[in-house]
This record gives sequence, structure tokens and C-alpha cells, in this order.
Amino acid sequence: MFTKYQTAAGIANKTLKGLILNCKAGKNVFDICVWGDMVIKKQLEKVYSKDKKMKKGVAFPTCISVNECVCHSCPLEKDEKMVLKDGDIVKIDLGVHIDGYIAVLAHTLIVSFDATQPLDDNIVTLFSAAQVAVDAAHKLIRPGTKNSELTAMFDNVAKSYGVSCVEACLSHQMKRFVIDGNKTSILKESHDQQVADFEFELGEAYGIDICLTTGDGKTKQGEERTTVYKRIPDVQYRLKRKTSRFLLNEVQKNFPALPFTLRAISDSKQAKAGVIECVKHDLIQPFPVIYMKSEGAFVVHFKFTVLLRKTSTARMTGTDAETALYKSFGDFKCEKEPNDELKKVLALSTKRKKRRKKKKKKNTSA
Repeated sequence: MFTKYQTAAGIANKTLKGLILNCKAGKNVFDICVWGDMVIKKQLEKVYSKDKKMKKGVAFPTCISVNECVCHSCPLEKDEKMVLKDGDIVKIDLGVHIDGYIAVLAHTLIVSFDATQPLDDNIVTLFSAAQVAVDAAHKLIRPGTKNSELTAMFDNVAKSYGVSCVEACLSHQMKRFVIDGNKTSILKESHDQQVADFEFELGEAYGIDICLTTGDGKTKQGEERTTVYKRIPDVQYRLKRKTSRFLLNEVQKNFPALPFTLRAISDSKQAKAGVIECVKHDLIQPFPVIYMKSEGAFVVHFKFTVLLRKTSTARMTGTDAETALYKSFGDFKCEKEPNDELKKVLALSTKRKKRRKKKKKKNTSA
């Protein structure tokens, strides 16, 4: 199981490196998304190739969200308005699975970033806060820790750096072929948005989602067409439209449990026509394109996969890309820093000591 997680994470990390190189000024978001999914599939063909029955594929389609767009931007066709420019803040989001074992990640970068040029202090602060939030989350997640402690830590980071956590941002436990398990941790708790308490346990896998902004954290649904969906397996309904039945059959055949993009359906025209009835009757769940409500607010998005093992909390995705990002920001000093409580969390080790079995004393009375 761990090897499959590790292999899926390796493919996700390699794809991320390629996507970072592709996010250049003049590139179209559509082309980058298509390229990301293609790279994942090509790499998957090289692993476990002898096992023809094993299922493997895209666990979450490549999404490229720009500037005030938070997530889920995965266009179906080229749009000249969606061309990257120098200085754009780009969020990359994707997932890979092998035999149902899922590795997800999200990463944020600045197009044509030049360390020799001045950078907005708010952006420096935002990325610095994100770095602390990611590292602290990795250190804090261990058997016995409660999800409420994780939420409190994120709130502490936001207050220390003068930024906001984005609302409705959830981290889910992941199981085999399940990307959004019942155990859920929330980034920012409010009166309307709360989750049940639980403790992290050995053997569990989680996709930890972190979104920070210079705005107030409130979001809205964008005007862009929703293109990412997920089948809800427990719901059944006899569809009336032919296009709806076509879409549902394709989804049940190729994407029975994990998120997909309409672009991956063999006939996208029928898919666009049939998706309305499927959503209306809760057969598939939409992932709408999310934007910040605050105009001109900067937003960053990071996501990583962790496994709670006996010896450590293993972080599987995003590590190399973030290390490179932090190094590139080395010349920019953030005036704010983590408080004493956060420093204690950051000082924790992700490794755990093995319990030694006590040797039985030999009976020498004989």
C-alpha cells in the first residue's frame, strides 16, 4: 500500500515540476491543464504495466487558477482571456491514484518571478505565512492530535502574519478510491461552517488543504463554467434525457468514484448537455470555480498528502517544489514571524521513536 502511495506521489511531484516550467507568460491555461493530465497518464503507463486489471489514473484533474481565482479552474476550450502574464499568481492543483491510493497536491507560483526585482510586501508576507502553515501542519499531524488543534494552529498563523484563512477550505481523510472521506478538518471555522471533532490515527492518509489571502477570506462562485465533477455512488435516478444517460454511463465506466473533468468525456458536447440533469438529481457533485470576494486580494493555495506511519508522519507530495520556492524568496525578508506557540510546533519532529519490545527473562530456577 505504501509503495503505491509513494509511486502515485512521485508521479504527482514530477508532473508539478513540469507544470511549473510551463507556467510562463503567453501560455494559455487550457493548454497547461491538458498537458498536465497527459503527463500523468503517460507516467502511469510505465508503472505496474504487467497488472492489466489494476486501475490507475487522474485522481483530480489538473486545474490552473490565476490571481483572485482560488481553485477548480479547468477550462474545456481555449479562451484568449485566460493567457498568463508576468506577475500573475498561479495555483496548480492535481491528483494521481494507483489502485485507488491517492496522492494530491497544490502549489502556488508567480509567473516570471525575478528575485532581483522588488516584490509587494503583502505577497512576501502571504507566502511566508503559507510556509509556516504548511510546515506546522506537517509537524502537528500525529496520532492523538485533534483536528480542532490543526484549525486553531491555522488561525494562529493568520493572526501572527495579518492574513486570513479562506472560508470553506476543507482537508479530508483519503481512503482507497475515496478522495473526501468522512473525517474532515476545516481551515477556518465559523457559525455556518463547522466540522465534527476527531483524532488522527495511525495508518490514515490525508490531503491537507491550505488557502491564505490578504483579503477577508470570503469567497464566491465565479462566472466560469464548472467543468470538474465527481460521481456520488449512493444516489440512483432514472434519467430522461439521452445526453444525461450517455454522460452517466461514461462516468460509471471510467470515473466511478474520483473527480473528473468534462474534457475527459469522449463526446464533450453531449457531456455539457447531459450534466445539468445529472447535477439536478444529485448523481454527480460539481466543483465550482471559486473566487475571492475582496477585489485585488492576493491568494495562495498549497495542498499536500500525508501518511501517518508508525515511525513518522510521512509527507508525500509538494516538498521539492516548495523548497525551491522558499529558496527563491530568500532575498525577501518578511517583517513578521511566527509567535512562540508556533515556534514550539515547528520545533516538533515528524519522526517517532520505535517502541522496543521487552526481552523475556530466562527462567534460571531450573
